[in-house]
Amino acid sequence: MTDQAESAAPAAFADYAQQRLGQLKERYPEVHEKLLSALDELSNADSAEDYQDVGLRCRDAIILFADAIYSPDFVAEGEDPPKDGDAKTRIELTLKHFGRLAGTDTLRDLVRSCWAYSMRVQHNIGSTSDDAQRAALLTTVTIIELAILVEEATKNTAWMEQYGVYKCPTCGSSDLYEDTVVDDFDASGFPRWHRDYLSCRQCPWSSLFK
Repeated sequence: MTDQAESAAPAAFADYAQQRLGQLKERYPEVHEKLLSALDELSNADSAEDYQDVGLRCRDAIILFADAIYSPDFVAEGEDPPKDGDAKTRIELTLKHFGRLAGTDTLRDLVRSCWAYSMRVQHNIGSTSDDAQRAALLTTVTIIELAILVEEATKNTAWMEQYGVYKCPTCGSSDLYEDTVVDDFDASGFPRWHRDYLSCRQCPWSSLFK
């Protein structure tokens, strides 16, 4: 690698991370916050316990992201739903639901590796700074790439185009329906102004009250 390439590599990754993390913040703010907490902890870590904590925060970021993209409706009839905290299975079911998109198989392997590595760093009393750095880097890239894939998979769905969701943000169900609320009537009682909104059949959530 030339000196010019070596100097360009960090800048290229920084640009990638900054842009993609900004997009992640808009769509998945809690996941973004947890990732930043892992990176902040990494910058101040100086003991095995601190490095383990980076692994824990990476694991929590994966769990938050899995919960954000997963719907109970993705479980096939007759199969047991994944337990709380089983991020790997929830992500697997989500990817399976959306079918064979470009990069899906590669991301499945990356998710498995990322999950296993963050767990190893979390539970290893001998975790090092290098371990924590790898966990933070792998987790950040994995979640960013998964978010891009899910965005691609859902962008053309009817509800996503109009309301920015493909499942209920409260209960996770994809059993959504559209309705209309009338805000104003003319003298003859004919609606003059109305708004469409999205609601969930499985819980009280409605797009009007976000």
